[in-house]
Amino acid sequence: MSLARLERVLRERTGLDPASLGPLAFSAAVKARVVALGLNALAAYEALATTNDTEWNRLLEALLVPESWFFRGGRALFDELAQHLLRTATKQNRPARALCVPCGIGEEPYSLAIALHDLGATQATATIEAWDLSEGHLARAASARYTAFSFRETDPRVREQFFQPAPPEAWQLLPEVRHAVRFSRCNLALPANEKHDGPFDLVICRNVFIYLTDVARQQALANLTHWLAPEGLLCLSPSEADRLPRGEFVRLDLTGSLVYQRSTQVPAARATASATVRNEPRRVPPAIPSEHDLPPVLPVLPALDPLVAIRDAADRGELGPALSHCQNLLSNGPPTADVFSLLGVLHLASGHTSDAYDSFTKALYLQPDHAESLEHLALLSEQRGDRNRAAALRSKLKRSTRGGAS
Repeated sequence: MSLARLERVLRERTGLDPASLGPLAFSAAVKARVVALGLNALAAYEALATTNDTEWNRLLEALLVPESWFFRGGRALFDELAQHLLRTATKQNRPARALCVPCGIGEEPYSLAIALHDLGATQATATIEAWDLSEGHLARAASARYTAFSFRETDPRVREQFFQPAPPEAWQLLPEVRHAVRFSRCNLALPANEKHDGPFDLVICRNVFIYLTDVARQQALANLTHWLAPEGLLCLSPSEADRLPRGEFVRLDLTGSLVYQRSTQVPAARATASATVRNEPRRVPPAIPSEHDLPPVLPVLPALDPLVAIRDAADRGELGPALSHCQNLLSNGPPTADVFSLLGVLHLASGHTSDAYDSFTKALYLQPDHAESLEHLALLSEQRGDRNRAAALRSKLKRSTRGGAS
């Protein structure tokens, strides 16, 4: 039996396009779960995953790998977004509201909370909502415990000021910042309802549309338009920008990032996402089938992606082994932009910015439009004072994610 039915269920329930995750990601995730459960047939796992909420969520955990870090896009971006929220609170004489969706394991909303804290904001002046599809991500975000991998482009003073050591190799965010963010589960592919409603003066939604089906992407855009307040700001990645409704937003020049404001000439589109969200129905988890109920042969599925395993090791704080494995990949196989880019990320997390700069440069030599390398190298160039190269790299990133020439 093929994976076609499971793929269809994934599209219908979450809006995720399995093909966008990479050619092996979905089959590898299914194989890992089949092995973990000790099953010997794909059909048995398909029946379990589509009827058991717990197992379905575990499959999602294997697919939805969070890829973010503190102050992604640069500290200046978050400072300017925080200033916008405080200006809004003063102008409207009410607390300003911000939304991060999807929020991953929390680095993005906590970055905004830190920026607000530094400006003297309190929950009486600004609040932050953080939503994600993954229950596992939300649990990790609420715990606010991070390894060095999450601080790979962060000023060391931020960690010293806002985090406490959490041995053996982690840091715990201080309660006064952690409590500034409220986390909840949300599916961007479903219409908005009262549980997940605006208006928000700022919505940050980056690097998600590329993983959605066309139908889910349209619904997500409708939700974002619905949630955003008049004159609210919408922060996107380059891959999302071209999909905004024409004439409804104007671009602002904030630290070279893609930040848009709803045009005051266009009324807020509050009716585009008015249907009621229907949460997935609760089902009674069936018993895991016995070996007598299963067909005898399990189809052969591809092996796990070594880059995913390396990222997982780094996320657990095992930077040394992750670096060694990454370097072994380069020594024993053909060099690729993805491997060099991951090596650069690991160097950043280890505090070796010069090595990181070299690794991202090599990645771009192999693949000039490699988005992750362009993004990191732009920030490193800016930190070196080379603003011209930073601007050129960001322009190239914008063109490459739009599908234009590099």
